[in-house]
Amino acid sequence: MDKKASAPPVRRLPNTSPGVQKPVAKSEMGTPPVPSVRQSSNENSSRPKVAMPRVNSPFKTDKSDCKTPVILPIDAVPNERSKIVMKRFAVMTMQKGIQAILQEYNDLKTCCSTPAQFKHDTFDKYQEKNRYKDIPCVEQTRVPLFWPPNSQSDYIHANWVRGIPDLQKQIICTQGPIPNTIGDFWRMIWQEKAIVIVMLCCVMEGGKKKCEQYWPEKTGEKISCAGLEILNERVETFSPDLQYTKLIITGTGSDGGIRRHTVNHVLWNGWPDKGVPLSSTGALRLIFRTQTLSPAVIHCSAGVGRTGTIVALEICMRTLNAGSELSVYNVIKELRSRRYLACQTDLQYLYVHRAILAFVTSKNIVSNEEIAKFVLDYEELVKQRNAMPGAT
Repeated sequence: MDKKASAPPVRRLPNTSPGVQKPVAKSEMGTPPVPSVRQSSNENSSRPKVAMPRVNSPFKTDKSDCKTPVILPIDAVPNERSKIVMKRFAVMTMQKGIQAILQEYNDLKTCCSTPAQFKHDTFDKYQEKNRYKDIPCVEQTRVPLFWPPNSQSDYIHANWVRGIPDLQKQIICTQGPIPNTIGDFWRMIWQEKAIVIVMLCCVMEGGKKKCEQYWPEKTGEKISCAGLEILNERVETFSPDLQYTKLIITGTGSDGGIRRHTVNHVLWNGWPDKGVPLSSTGALRLIFRTQTLSPAVIHCSAGVGRTGTIVALEICMRTLNAGSELSVYNVIKELRSRRYLACQTDLQYLYVHRAILAFVTSKNIVSNEEIAKFVLDYEELVKQRNAMPGAT
């Protein structure tokens, strides 16, 4: 990779708190209010009722910042139509089996556009802002930066995911910031008024840097970059692999006045790079906790593998919950037309199926016994792959 351009300074400001506070043990925050990938149905279109104990989001949104339409929860009692499509998907998945799904992924690779088949002119122009040269940013769906006015560059390696039936949310998939794009990242968060940042990698993994420490890590700490001040107001840890940070951004509004915006940072460290978790519990917990927060910015290191898999999984869950027929193949195909290489490996493609089976099981549509063979085959394959030399 070419040498990066010198990064704009990120200043760490003095801690203005009486002292660095310990993470809050208990949440004091409340719960916030293209071509088809499925076949729609109007049967039994009544609003689903709440099913099981809800996983409460620890986040609070500022209503003045968030004007998103009501997003129906995924963890709700499915209606009769939803039960039918969930059962059908589960049966078909188990009948196909592991090897057929892996082959399906190989077929998918041949039908998706290659970099030679879509425009990525801005990506080519700003190579110093890209983590990887071989993962272009789709021009048609990229997020242009227009704040602040008269900036030298409007480019960040980020793409909108929207226009997909049943998704409801607005999602931005992006690469983890590199030293000279930290300011661009916060410009995007401020400009788009993102409500949540979902981080699917650690800063360091296996002795390699996967992402910059772009946010203030400790309670009371501040950083300053791109004309914005970012304050860490609170850190909360709800499980060993899920950490929540409430960040307050202060900057200049379009009228020249001082404005504040709250964004919730979620760090999930339960996913190995290019690999997959053995269990789907962490991914489902993550999606349930952030399901109503939009716009959402999601990233890992490259912003395609883990990021694309989580986005695909949420789309699939919402599709089934809406009572629509689901094709994971079509979901990934549509997702890749917006974010190149989304769901990057065959194991990640398989993981989507495994996690959906767990989701359907949680709705009592199929039993754990019915999916036991599929789960066992999945776990054996993942352990096999992880044991291979060079596996990550």
